[in-house]
Amino acid sequence: MKTTRKIMIVLGAMIVLFGLMGCGKNENEEKKEVREKEAKSIVGKWQQVETEKEPQIIEFLKDERVLIYDLKDIDKKEEKGLPGDYRFLDEKRVRMNLALFGPIDAEISPSGNEMILTSPFGKVEKYQKLDGGDIPTKDTPFEKVVPEKKTAILKVVFSRGVFQVGDFSVALGSVEREPSRTNLNFAITKVRKTGAEIEPLAITLADDHQNNYYCQLDITPYDDFPFHLLPIDFTYAKTASITMPKVAPIETIQIENTEKIAFKKLKLVKPLFKADFRETISQIGKSTQVGKFLFFTINGIVPDLYTWALELTIENKEYNELKGAVQSAVQFKDGRISPIGKPVIQEINGLSKEKVRLSLEPLRGQEVSQPVTMLVFYQDCSSGQTVLKLWPISEKNLPPRVGQGANEKIFIEAYQRNGGRQALGDPKGLPHWLAGGDKSKDEFDALVQEFPMSVIIWDKQKRASSAYVLHGAVLKKYQEPEIYRNLGPPTDDLKSWESSFGTKGVYGTFENGMITSRAGQTLIVMGKIYKKLKEENFIKGPLGFPVSDEIEVTSGAQGFDTTGRAQRFEGGFICLITEGEKAGQVSKISGAIANAYSALGVETSWLGFPISEPYQSLGLKPADQMEFEGGYIGSRDGEKWKAFPHEKGLMAFVSNRDRNQEIYVMEANGRNQINLTNNPADDSSPAWSPDGNRIVFESKRSGNWSIYVMDADGSNLRKLTDDKMSVSPAWFPDGLKIAFCSVAGTYDNRPVLGIFTMNEDGTNRTLLWKGFGIDPAVSPDGGKIAFGELNSLHGKTTQMWMMNSDGTGGRRVNIGLYSPAGFSWSPSGEAVVFYLPNLWADNVGLAEGEAIGAIDPRREITVWLTNKFGKDPCFSPDGKWIAFSYKGGIYIMDINGSLGRKIIGNTEGQNWGPSWTAGKQEKKTQVVSKETTEITIPSTEISEANIAEVNIPGKYILEEIDSQGKILGREPGLMNFQEDGTIIGSYSGRWVVQGEQINLFEGSKKVGSGKLLARAIVNWQVDDVLAWQTEKILKKEEAEMLRKGPEWIVVWSDYFSPENQSFGLKLQKDATFSMSGLLEEKWKIENGAVQIYKGEKKTDFTDGRLEGSNIVFKLKDGLVRLTRQN
Repeated sequence: MKTTRKIMIVLGAMIVLFGLMGCGKNENEEKKEVREKEAKSIVGKWQQVETEKEPQIIEFLKDERVLIYDLKDIDKKEEKGLPGDYRFLDEKRVRMNLALFGPIDAEISPSGNEMILTSPFGKVEKYQKLDGGDIPTKDTPFEKVVPEKKTAILKVVFSRGVFQVGDFSVALGSVEREPSRTNLNFAITKVRKTGAEIEPLAITLADDHQNNYYCQLDITPYDDFPFHLLPIDFTYAKTASITMPKVAPIETIQIENTEKIAFKKLKLVKPLFKADFRETISQIGKSTQVGKFLFFTINGIVPDLYTWALELTIENKEYNELKGAVQSAVQFKDGRISPIGKPVIQEINGLSKEKVRLSLEPLRGQEVSQPVTMLVFYQDCSSGQTVLKLWPISEKNLPPRVGQGANEKIFIEAYQRNGGRQALGDPKGLPHWLAGGDKSKDEFDALVQEFPMSVIIWDKQKRASSAYVLHGAVLKKYQEPEIYRNLGPPTDDLKSWESSFGTKGVYGTFENGMITSRAGQTLIVMGKIYKKLKEENFIKGPLGFPVSDEIEVTSGAQGFDTTGRAQRFEGGFICLITEGEKAGQVSKISGAIANAYSALGVETSWLGFPISEPYQSLGLKPADQMEFEGGYIGSRDGEKWKAFPHEKGLMAFVSNRDRNQEIYVMEANGRNQINLTNNPADDSSPAWSPDGNRIVFESKRSGNWSIYVMDADGSNLRKLTDDKMSVSPAWFPDGLKIAFCSVAGTYDNRPVLGIFTMNEDGTNRTLLWKGFGIDPAVSPDGGKIAFGELNSLHGKTTQMWMMNSDGTGGRRVNIGLYSPAGFSWSPSGEAVVFYLPNLWADNVGLAEGEAIGAIDPRREITVWLTNKFGKDPCFSPDGKWIAFSYKGGIYIMDINGSLGRKIIGNTEGQNWGPSWTAGKQEKKTQVVSKETTEITIPSTEISEANIAEVNIPGKYILEEIDSQGKILGREPGLMNFQEDGTIIGSYSGRWVVQGEQINLFEGSKKVGSGKLLARAIVNWQVDDVLAWQTEKILKKEEAEMLRKGPEWIVVWSDYFSPENQSFGLKLQKDATFSMSGLLEEKWKIENGAVQIYKGEKKTDFTDGRLEGSNIVFKLKDGLVRLTRQN
């Protein structure tokens, strides 16, 4: 009986169990089967087919999440994929809710292997399910780690708020309610050793209206997770999401087929994520043996792009090659476990080590503020043995990433563009503000991240599209106080470059300037000088690298009160005028012009500042040329360049800048342009009187063209003719008569112009030539008149004629072509210049355009000075230059047709018809030396009555001059006459170190030299100043002399003082110097003249007379002038 009873009890239990397993299916079991069937038909990867573009992958996950990404991005799908969730509408239709695009419905084929959907762009797309749900790979490590089959759930027990599921306990930790979704957060703990993976758990929630809501809880941390390697008591978190309105209260919860439990009675359990597992715990530097010969060691976490990487070392102690694999996962502070990615497989040669890195993608964008756990799986691929190690990590284990906390994309782009980790290394810290602190200090502040030898800088405040890398000397200079504020943020990465001068260096560009580094010299170029260099293509252009800092300079040109800034480059200079007539102008000087400018002493020389850009000279031999305040630099032959002073005198010319023709006057260098006529009628054809005191011209202010005369300043206007037409006036050399053209009769009822003369007051009008005459020009001796004659009244061509000044001896001059015009005699009378209008220029083999020629009227030999340009020529007073008009401007050239340059342009109007004079001539007294050299010097004597008015004290330069006042040479240095009679001398220029020798140059002349020692300069010599020569110059305490190499080389020094304290020397960082001190000479006024004494004896500089504000001395070998500089 007892045995039978036992059998009946067992059979009864089996029947009950069999019923629970499906013989009597309840509603929950039926729904579960439907969900499981749907999940099996959809979960996995689906690949797009029949597409010409990169195919897409749609991956359906078990937790009702979906991810869409390109096939090429499969390794970065979490980073680049489009996430969403999905639910079944029925057995064969599924709806995906995707970020940005909303719901998309897809239909699965009856076979379950194909899926068709319509994209958000209206395109029908076809997908096929991949075999096994994954993309095949060559290597599959850890394949022996995960069980091949999942174990069905036989028993779920609820006890004290915790569900016991096989070898795991499942506790509800928290519930999150959303408008249409409820998230159940579970803590899952391994309580026993297991070798099986558990199937997802069915969860059913019910509300007070008896509505049921279904979902699944997959207690697996992620697919193919090796449960059996987890230590006992290890706890992690999983979330089950269920579609359920927030307004519906949760009445009951049911897991699998357990009894329904009242939700209010369910105890929420706060999970404890244990980290101390003793033998399972790993640490940095500790090796773990896997198999017989492989040893795995964690080196630590290193920064990676957008995330971090786990770096390990695998050592092979076998003689032969072995293969090891590493896989990792991360447990976050909320208990979630996330895989890092695919395993890293590494072949290790026998008896060797290899480093491997695993990118920690799950940490991307995470703020880790408390310890988390790293799960690291090691495998010996030969034996298949796998070991799990747990490594508790904290924030201190996570080094700063590139751009972390700023704009990582922008920082990483700069990082990779400049060589990445190999070139820059890893960040030393997080990005911070350049001025310090966690907030910007001012509008110039920028975010900067430091690396071992460089930084990345990003202008966050202006939302710059790129960040840039700085390093080395450029970075050091940029970090100096106020430099980054002046320069602004960088605009590009550092560039390495070799200039056209063969110099290699680097440079960095910034918003307001640049920093260069070459040959141990780091310099800044900024402001308007930088903008000019930028126009010249930076270092790549003709200037090359800078070789000095920007310095402030004062013009040495006479009559100019100009100051500015200048910077020297390998190939020249850039000059900026800050105060003066041309304030704001920036000019580049390079090439041969820069060499000539440098030899003179640049801005401080008599040339002063540049006032134009380089341009091609006009003439038969065009060459580069440039204008300066005191002159210009040019070349007659295109091979040698030299400096020329501006031509002297005044020019009168015609301009229509005031909307009618007016007579203007200006200095011969184009300065001080003044309108003399200011009349609404047209005025034209100005001509200077021989003494430069008057201007005769033609005007239409009385209705007809008539001839007028006025003083040089436009005053004392007088009308000289009153007839139908009088034009083209020309002075006789004595200034007493004027030749002109006027109506001499009629022909065919039309007026005929003839050549006339009249007195300077308009009287004694005399007809000299009756016959279509134009443009008379009187010879310098007054004996001849050159003019043109029309071939007929209606003709457009002329011939050149010559006659005596009384109208006799008229003859045609054979130029060999037609239509010369605009005649002008040279001061010597040996040549007449003229021009050909456009119509006839090609008759002499010239290209189409105007042309200027010169003819010897006696021998009738013609020379062409220009090709394609020029009209209205006239000689300079000294006969060395020819002024002419061209394209609305006034130009000059020398008498050989070279050095053609523009005096004024046509920016304000057209200009033409120049006339040149030496200027007003005052009464002069001739002083004759013993050698009969003549110079005109005013006879002003200095007396007690006018000594205060004369004001001798001031700065002077010494110039050698000829009898006409022309400068023949100039001595270096300045002499400063003091009120007490002493004289202070000074030099300035550039210093150069050559071996042990230091040389001082003013312009091209050496003015001082000595030998460099550690703390002194010995054997010091100064040209022409014996009192300053000494055995030794000692530096002051505040001075600085640096050693570089085996010899002492001056890097820079504030002051040097000689032992005798008679003068001081200052050497600047930019290789310039200034030297000044007391001279042995003294000055005094005696016998109405300036006398120079040395001790009690007079020097050769005696009896100096005033020439304006200058002092002129007669010496045995010529004349010298002290030219005042202030």
